[in-house]
Order: sequence, then structure tokens, then C-alpha cells
Amino acid sequence: MSPAASARPPHPGTATGPARLWGPPPWLWLTLGLLATQLPVLFGGLAWTASWTLVEHRPTSDLLTTLALTLVQALPLLFLLAGALSLVPPRARTRWVEQRYGLGPPELPDTAPSSALDRRAPVEDSLPDVHDQMRRFLAEQAPGTELRVSSRRDLLACVYPGGRRTARIGVFSPLVHLWVQDRQAAEAVLLHEVGHLRYGEQHVAGLGSPFTGLVRAWPYVFAVFGLLPVALLFASGNVAAPLMPAQIVLVVLSVVKVLLIVVGALWTAELAADRHAARTAGQRMHLRALNALDRRAGGGLARLYHPPVGVRRWFASRTERPSAQLLLVLLWPAAVLAGDLLDLFGAVTAYRLLGGSYRAEATRKAVSLAREQLIAGPVWWAMLATIALWPLIAGAWSRLWGWRGQPSDAFSRAAYAGLQS
Repeated sequence: MSPAASARPPHPGTATGPARLWGPPPWLWLTLGLLATQLPVLFGGLAWTASWTLVEHRPTSDLLTTLALTLVQALPLLFLLAGALSLVPPRARTRWVEQRYGLGPPELPDTAPSSALDRRAPVEDSLPDVHDQMRRFLAEQAPGTELRVSSRRDLLACVYPGGRRTARIGVFSPLVHLWVQDRQAAEAVLLHEVGHLRYGEQHVAGLGSPFTGLVRAWPYVFAVFGLLPVALLFASGNVAAPLMPAQIVLVVLSVVKVLLIVVGALWTAELAADRHAARTAGQRMHLRALNALDRRAGGGLARLYHPPVGVRRWFASRTERPSAQLLLVLLWPAAVLAGDLLDLFGAVTAYRLLGGSYRAEATRKAVSLAREQLIAGPVWWAMLATIALWPLIAGAWSRLWGWRGQPSDAFSRAAYAGLQS
């Protein structure tokens, strides 16, 4: 190593950066596993509901109410099955994603038409094609990751699986414009997507993810299948009947609980990818990328699976602090705890609605049930085991997905030079 190279100051892109900070436990994968453990319980509940509906000849409104509640309970199972199908084999998801979003291989520089996007030097003949620059950048940062491009304008970039051990990053028209106007900010956007690859998150998150689909659909499920049973109950005139209102309370709160847990896992993954981008490209470049994202951020419930841009800015400016690591570790457990508190509240409410002796001892019965679930249930035990073992297995987990843990020296020097400019 030359004296000049050895004297070069440390910078975000070297092994002192992302390679030395272990990320959060793989909460997305744990969420998928824990949902799988609920399959026998869910199947049993659905079978009981079906047999009860056939044996008990209830009025039509009661039957519709029961069916609506059954659909609410069955929907997580459908998304889980979709997630399992997207894992084995992932090629089916790859084809569906690329067809839906119009993603395809970029054109080669010598066959691509002249780009009207490059406003920096309109008279130069030898400017490389923007897509080829992106492809080379990804080859340096995440070897083996394939670039796919689309003319759609509603997204910047997103990762998705290309195979069991490969990944693809889809790039959309706004990121091409950003690359021309502010290349370093656009590189930070791509580095965010690269950050997802460290834990194989392209298989459970990104384009075509069953989790993001679940989050998109869940609020509407809450509105339709949560409010519909209540309306049917009032229409039937059985609103005073204790059993059905208690069941509605429990099912509606379970909708919120599932949403909390999945969103907690998705937000943790997004913030961890933000930290990788901030530490590799530099905080200033990543904040510029977030500003560009904020200008294009759409409203509505479809954005729920990403943290608000303001939260991401706050986190990106604090990635060097221990509190950032603590947040990544504890965000999903906090969501699980909030879900357990919802269960406790729902149990107290349901017991009170049942009346009689249940009303008098509602709190005691609910606390006893929560304690039993806490001790016998798999969630908290799996969570504690994951937190305890994660520092020991984090490296092996990254190697499982082929992550090198260190960006190339070429970009490291460019990133450091950008920080000093």
C-alpha cells in the first residue's frame, strides 16, 4: 500500500463503516415464521366456525356476520400462503413483478438512443448511458445484482428476488432524472436497496412482497370486514346478544394487531437499509436522497409500509449513535408488545360484553389469559432467543445471502471526495 493510500482519512465507505455495524435481527423472517406457527390454530378456528355455521341455522344476518369475521381471520393465511409460494420458487414472483411494473433489462450503451436526460453536457458525444452507469455502480457495490428498468413514474427504485440466491433492483424513470441532476443522491437511493440484500429481505419485502400487499390491503379489510359485521349486527336486531359483539371486538382488534406487527418488521428493515446508505454514501447524500423521495412521496394507505420521511430523516442523522442500533433492535418487540396490550384490552372488553360472572371478573380473567399466552406462546421466547443469539450469527446470516459487507474502493473514494466538496 502506498504512503498516500495509507494516509488517506477514514470515510464512510470503508470497512470501518457498514461492515462493523451489525444490523437488526431479521424480524421480517421471524414474523413470517411466527405467522406460520399460527396456521394450526387458524385452521382449527375456521373449521369450528364452518361447522357451527352449518349446524346452527342462524338468521341470514348472523350468517353473513359470521362469514365476514371468518374472512378477516382467513386473510393473513392467504397472504402467508402467497409469501410461501413467492419463496419457492421465486421465479414466479420475478416474472409477475416484471410484467406488472414493466421492468426489463437496460439497453447497452452502444445501442441505446441518445439520452435527452443528460443536461450536463448536451454536446459531448461520449457520455456513458445512465443505465450503464447504474449497472456498473451496482456491480461494484453488490456483485451479482441485476439492474432492471421501467418507464413508470410512481416509484424510484425497489429490490425483488431474481432467484434463490440472486436479486434484482428495479429502477424507474424518476431515479434516472435524479441520477442526472444529483448523481450522489441517486447513488444513495440504490445503496438503500443494496442494504436490503444483506439479510435476504428481497424475498420477503420489496416489489411483489406479500407483507407489503398485506399492509396495503389490511386497512381496507378493517373498514369492510370490521365495520360490516357491526352493521349486520345492528340490522339483525341482535346487537344486545352478548356473544357476537364480543367476537367482533376480538376480531377487529386482531386486525390492528396483525398490522402493527407486520408494519413494525417492515419499518425496521427500511431504517436498517437507510443506515447502510447513510454510512456508505454519507449522511448528507442520503438526506438529499430522502428529500427527493419526500417530493415524490404519495399519500394514502399504500405508503404505510414505509416509515414517514420525517422519521427517516431523523434516524439518518443519528446513525452513528447507539440509540440508532437500540431502535432497530427494539422497534419490532415494541410493536409486539403493543399488540399484546390490544389483546388484553380486547379480552377485558369481551368478558364485560358477555355479562354475568364474566363481567365481575373481566380484568382478572383477561390478565390471567394474557399471562398464560406470554408464558406458553412462542412469540416472546422466539424474540428473546433471537436477540440473544443475533450478535453471534449475524455474520453467518449475511454470508448466507452472499453479502460481502464492504463496498468497493472506487466508490469509497468518490463518496469521501463528495463529503469534502
